[in-house]
Amino acid sequence: MTRLVAITGATGFIGWHVARRFREQGWQVRALVRPESRGAVPDGVERRSTRFERSPLGDAMHGAQLVVHLAAAIKARSPEDFARANVALTADVARAAAGAGARLVHISSLAVTGPGQVTNPPGEDDPPRPIGDYGESKRQSEMVVRGIAGLEWTILRPTLVYGPRDRLFLPIFRLGRRGIFVVPNSTASYNTVHVEDVARAIELAGTCPGAPGQTFFVGYPGHVTTTQMLATLAAIFHKPFRPIHIPHAMLRAVAEAGSLVSRLGLSFPLDRDRLRDIDTTGFVCRVDRARERLGFSAAIGLAEGFAATAEWYRREGWI
Repeated sequence: MTRLVAITGATGFIGWHVARRFREQGWQVRALVRPESRGAVPDGVERRSTRFERSPLGDAMHGAQLVVHLAAAIKARSPEDFARANVALTADVARAAAGAGARLVHISSLAVTGPGQVTNPPGEDDPPRPIGDYGESKRQSEMVVRGIAGLEWTILRPTLVYGPRDRLFLPIFRLGRRGIFVVPNSTASYNTVHVEDVARAIELAGTCPGAPGQTFFVGYPGHVTTTQMLATLAAIFHKPFRPIHIPHAMLRAVAEAGSLVSRLGLSFPLDRDRLRDIDTTGFVCRVDRARERLGFSAAIGLAEGFAATAEWYRREGWI
């Protein structure tokens, strides 16, 4: 019998790749999308329009053995907006999955854990210390999932995700192609991960017998700074790496302007929340548990992943 997976957020960056991964692995894939959504889903994926409320979601999940919940807000005008998008919606999806008798893979974020030190990266069982409204909303979403009786769940916390279709890294690729490398005055370090590795981890979390009731970080081993990321881009674009260091006062002024723009519903790459992240020691984690219990290790390194992403951006006319 063909297995059925229902996915929220399948029109988004990560969700599109996840839907394609499941389809390529022989699953029947159903993308649950809001009626007003115009986003594309991969070829061969069923598009099911539904209101994102518990009862209609339950109907849309009928027959699914697995639900992957990716729909979320990464930017919002207020903590209340984050709560609606990331906590209340997760509660509806999780309760609908429980009612449908489906396993749930809930996609959270390393932002739940908060900043960490490269000398002693946090593990999944360390106390959550989110520093922003987004991270706090994802922390609360995890609590909701864990608290639903009878639900078979797994929580994944991806690190900094990049790859084809991503718009977060797009500005630095556009600048990098022109030989412009703007570096904040920061030594923060990060775990990164290519979106195809994330999709593979989600599939494993949905099928591995030992995954239910577990939380896993999903990231490539090792840590990189912003300077190292930009130097990698310089090599890919065959440009000399001459970093332009931006004074913190200028970053702060730009972040203030970005926050004002964001309140108008417009997207801007730097705001107060993003600056707060930059000012930390970075976002790093251990990735041992996923390797030991899921059999997952991220396979795509930064140089390979950035090169493939740059080629996709070129081919699609994004850069």
